[in-house]
Amino acid sequence: MVEKLLEKRDVLAIPLDLILLSMTIWGFFKTALAGWFFLGAITLFLGWLLLVCWSMKSNWVRGLDANAFSHMEEAAFRKHAFYFLMPFQAKEYSSVCSFAQLMCCVWFGLFVWNGLWTMAVVTAVVFMVASQMAMLMNIGNFLRIINQQGKLTPELCAKLEVIETVESKILKARGLI
Repeated sequence: MVEKLLEKRDVLAIPLDLILLSMTIWGFFKTALAGWFFLGAITLFLGWLLLVCWSMKSNWVRGLDANAFSHMEEAAFRKHAFYFLMPFQAKEYSSVCSFAQLMCCVWFGLFVWNGLWTMAVVTAVVFMVASQMAMLMNIGNFLRIINQQGKLTPELCAKLEVIETVESKILKARGLI
């Protein structure tokens, strides 16, 4: 069922960004109330995204046999199944997670300014979860950007090679190469 909902190119990124932005603007007027709505909305989104990622770990690419990947490649595929199976949606949701990080910075400042310390701590946790989800959603692009900057460690370089190998095998199985 999740796959059917995500088969089409998703256009949820822009409305989600607009909702987060409008809640943040509302937060300048009613910080506590708008803050609870913001934290609830972003927590629901990140929770849904985690659920979708976990549900896709058991999926497989049509056209590939069970022995197509090495042990490391299969582990990378299972960990980043959403990225490999739904690349366009993964990129869009990664951008939503990055925008949520930016909005969390604004909200953190609002909560500290108004002395809402519990909400500030929750916002810091949401910021950390969103940053991990952004990387999980779009790991190949994150690693390529780090590689272009020349800051890729040998461990991450090996991970990038594995991810690029998995990507090429999936593209060949789909007949795109």
